[in-house]
Amino acid sequence: MDQEKSKKGSSALIWIVVAIVVVLIALAAWYFTKSKDGTTSTTSSKQAAVTAPAGWQKFTSSKYGYTLYYPAEYRAVEETSKALK
Repeated sequence: MDQEKSKKGSSALIWIVVAIVVVLIALAAWYFTKSKDGTTSTTSSKQAAVTAPAGWQKFTSSKYGYTLYYPAEYRAVEETSKALK
């Protein structure tokens, strides 16, 4: 009987320790993603100024709002397939 109580007690202790570890990990993640001004946003509203490498072309998607650079010998073609809409 004492062994059963001991097993149940140690099982409960393990679950308590696991719960504490999960809470600590969540708090650490929140702390490290918090910005200096007190908000928790990890994205910046300012876009970095990027210049194209020499000999590369610029493609900007007006539909999705992104820009990428590609080698001049490549061609950028915007897909208009119904499957993507």
